[in-house]
Parts: sequence; structure tokens; C-alpha cells
Amino acid sequence: MPPEDPNYHRKLLRFAAGVMVMVGIAMGAYYTVHSGYYPAAIIGSRVVTARTLNEAVGAVAHYYEQALKTYSVTDTSLKDKQISIPEVRRLTLDKMIENEFVSRELEATVGNDLTRLVAAKINTAELQDPEFGKAVATLYGLTRERFRIFVLEPQAREEILQNTKFEAKADEFKNWLTRTRKSASVVILVPDLAWDGEKVVLR
Repeated sequence: MPPEDPNYHRKLLRFAAGVMVMVGIAMGAYYTVHSGYYPAAIIGSRVVTARTLNEAVGAVAHYYEQALKTYSVTDTSLKDKQISIPEVRRLTLDKMIENEFVSRELEATVGNDLTRLVAAKINTAELQDPEFGKAVATLYGLTRERFRIFVLEPQAREEILQNTKFEAKADEFKNWLTRTRKSASVVILVPDLAWDGEKVVLR
């Protein structure tokens, strides 16, 4: 029989609720880590998740592997060459961080016109072409939609920023990017990479 403490049932319910909350937090944390939805890098108030980074790395590695297979037919020096996954991860995350710099600056420059300008830059008809989709799958291992997100949209934003803010002057854009890299707040949370104050480096 339960104790005669009049608060016994209330305490029991409170304890059970606490256990359920802790179990919920643990399960949520497990799902977040297991699915890769934890941050790989934080750029100011923006986040690159580990899942997104890994998907991008996979696409870049896939592209390099296909390129090596193609060019090693005529260039025998490439036949036994292998890609370095750590270096691919470094280069990919560095470019993703740079894309965030560009995206943030472009939003400040064009405001609400951003979505329209980016969409106008992308050849929608080509993107919907089945042959284009096959080529993207072969070269990058991506769907057309993911290719648009990872490749076409960042390219479009960079071109728009160069043309609107820097009047297509490559040197001015490069100087701005150098200054931005040096002054940016970047935190990298994956164990194999770090931010040295200007770029992503291997640990």
C-alpha cells in the first residue's frame, strides 16, 4: 500500500513526468545526432548541418571520381590517382561558408527581390530536361532539385551579388570576400575541421 503522505500521488506524477521528459530529450538527441541534423558550422546566426555537409561532400567526391575515370583514359598519370576525402570535406565546407557570406550580403543588397532574381538566373527548362537530370545523377549523384540547391542557386547568388554590388568587377568582389572572411564569426563543430580566422583547415 502507498504511504499515507497526502502528496504521495502528486510526487509520483511529478517523478513520472520528469522521467518522460528526460526520455523524450534523450530520444530527440539520439535522432538529431543519428540523422545528422546537428550543426557542422555556425556562421553568425546561420547554420550548416552535418547532414547537408555530408551530402555536399558526397556529391563533390562523386564528381571527382567520375572526372578521374573520364580523364584517366587519355592521361595515364591520373589512372592510380585517388581523391582525399578529408581535403574534399575541407574545400566543400569552406565553399559552403563562403556561400553563406554571399547569401547574407545579397539579402542586404537586394532585399525582397532575392528570390525572384535567383529564379530568373536559373534555366528552368534545362533543369526540367530528363537528359539534364540523367547527367546530374551521373556526374554528381544528385537529383535535379538537390543540384539546384547545392550548385545552381549559390552560383546564381554569387553572380547577382557581383553584378549588383560590385558592377562585375572581380577584384572588388575578391577583396570584399577576403575582408568578410577575416571579420566573420565562424564556429566549426565537426572534429576534423577548424576555422583559422580566414578559411577552413584540417585539424
